[in-house]
Amino acid sequence: MITSLLRNKNEDWDTKCIPDLKGKTALITGSNSGLGYYTAKAFAEKNCHVILSCRTLEKSISTKNKLQKLIPQAKLSTIEIELADFNNVADKCNQIRNEYENLDLLINNAGIMHPPKTLNSQGYEIQFAVNHLSHMLLTLKLIPLLEKIKNSRIVTV
Repeated sequence: MITSLLRNKNEDWDTKCIPDLKGKTALITGSNSGLGYYTAKAFAEKNCHVILSCRTLEKSISTKNKLQKLIPQAKLSTIEIELADFNNVADKCNQIRNEYENLDLLINNAGIMHPPKTLNSQGYEIQFAVNHLSHMLLTLKLIPLLEKIKNSRIVTV
């Protein structure tokens, strides 16, 4: 399947292989840094409406401003989702379901590594809660939006 995306079998895949995503909407968690940021940038360059989900609204807005300077025509939205708190995730899913009719792509990217022993608001180990349980909750709550689109995708990093 991967080779079918390449123009030539000897050519490496790059963002030029991504088709035009005009009319598509993607939500990316952890879109302010690392792989999440570069995924958001690549999708924005391909005309996708990108919902920048970050731990704080300030990080989301900062990322939007940075990407808007690089890609003036980018269609970007911001949202704060605190994955360490299941109640926050559920509330934000309700907000997303009220603001958007559908969702083409859900990229579950955000994560934390090697934090000190900490529990989230609901009493679960923080890394497990953020990296796994919250993304599961987010996905389950957003499935109704994803089901509206034929060939929608969920990617969990």
